Amino acid sequence: MGRGRRQRVIDVAIQNLDDQGLGQGNFEDRDVRVRDALPGELVSARILKRRRGTWYGIVEARHSSSPDRVVPPCPHFAQCAGCVMQQLAPEHQRSLKQARILERLSAAGLQPARILPVTEGPSTGYRRKARLGIRYLAREERLLLGFRQPFGSRVADMDSCAVLAPPLATLIAPLRALLASLSNAAALPQLEVASGDSGPPALILRHLTPFTAGDLAALARFESAYGVKFLLQPSGLDSIHDLSGQPAPLLHYALSDPPLDLSFSPAGFVQVNGAVNRALVTAAMALLDPQPGDVVMDLFCGIGNFSLPAAARGARVVGLEGDAALVRQATANATANGLSDQAEFAVADLYQVDAELSLSDRAPGCQKLLVDPPRSGVGPALADILALRPGRLVYVSCHPDSFIRDAATLAHAGYRFQVLKLFDMFPHTAHLEILALFESGPESGSEEGASLW
Repeated sequence: MGRGRRQRVIDVAIQNLDDQGLGQGNFEDRDVRVRDALPGELVSARILKRRRGTWYGIVEARHSSSPDRVVPPCPHFAQCAGCVMQQLAPEHQRSLKQARILERLSAAGLQPARILPVTEGPSTGYRRKARLGIRYLAREERLLLGFRQPFGSRVADMDSCAVLAPPLATLIAPLRALLASLSNAAALPQLEVASGDSGPPALILRHLTPFTAGDLAALARFESAYGVKFLLQPSGLDSIHDLSGQPAPLLHYALSDPPLDLSFSPAGFVQVNGAVNRALVTAAMALLDPQPGDVVMDLFCGIGNFSLPAAARGARVVGLEGDAALVRQATANATANGLSDQAEFAVADLYQVDAELSLSDRAPGCQKLLVDPPRSGVGPALADILALRPGRLVYVSCHPDSFIRDAATLAHAGYRFQVLKLFDMFPHTAHLEILALFESGPESGSEEGASLW
């Protein structure tokens, strides 16, 4: 709503939670979504935003409280949009998210043969990557550093974060003071933070004007005092460098089954929850069941998060990815783990149909395939997958809508939806990670992974 427009306060009975974790109710036949409101509660909501007939607001007063309500673990929950479900205990969050997925699958006519228990991890201190906004308040000579506020673009006033991995969680207050002291504080739009399993966390500081020698000295002193590594980003991703002008160092994380060490760029994609990612990879390998001599394809392979565990089990793996930097890193990870003879990676825009080179041309004899697409889903590559028709297809997804759409296409083409397993990769948010197994060919009564969960 515009600044000059009066914010209306209305009474709403909350009936359920929507896909974004907002309480949903009705007021005079209008759809209303309210942050920090749970089913069964009656609240007075201040409307902050109206979009396409739906009103969005925050709780002004709570007239009744759900028995499932808990005290949020973060003191900044009310003003920070980074998490939307901290008022609900983690076990209730997981149950609700799974119920919504099953409801939507059923509405689409999809029913997995087996539904495995949801995998959980730590509910706080889990997030190893995040992008924080910066806003300098010139009149107050004060700087804000944190996630955005609900229903807007303003930066929340934070001094800690319950979900960031240590030591990132406790660095917000000292970072805020440091950045406010720099000569170009008003020209700093964002800070991206990333940490690996060991070594100094990376702090990528986007800046629109140059730093002075004094600024650089202050950043260097902070590095030494807090054990972090500043990376400066004056323009695009290829401009990132450390304080001495050298390229950004890599971060690392470990996979446990089998033991592998993967390197990643602080600015590149990596699953934000290390503990749950390890469980996800183990479960995916149990369903994919790569064996010595198998030919496996990994589409949207990234840095080899799934490719290399499959190769370590003896399969020959072909990984395809549209981002050339990720392909270079996947190749380097294969070499570092002694798997360059088992895994090969290539750049391929899987959203563009390549009439000259099909998936079957890239990996002759492939009968096992894994996909881990972005939020938009598999896209045009799904037609090529159906032409290849692997006997076993493992699908990893972070977005229910695109997953359900692709799953329906697979089912229509004769694939059996054998297994569904959900992973609470993003506690306190409405998001989750989906793992599914589809099989083609004769009925097999597959029980892969049954003993693991």
